Amino acid sequence: MEEPDRTRGRGYYVNAALRITAAHDGEAIDLGDGGFTTWTAQLTSDAKERCLPSCVSVDRLAALAATNRPAG
Repeated sequence: MEEPDRTRGRGYYVNAALRITAAHDGEAIDLGDGGFTTWTAQLTSDAKERCLPSCVSVDRLAALAATNRPAG
């Protein structure tokens, strides 16, 4: 989904960013994000260098799994 008006990650990610979500009870839960950065290009002095880090919050993932666990 494109979000040209997004504010998350502005100034941190360049060109493209991604969001990792899970649907729970009809609600989108943010689990992580990622996007292109300039770290490696700056470290190597090579403008062609690209880096696409991403992450998932294990705390949010565990909390979501706990809410889906059957009682008993």
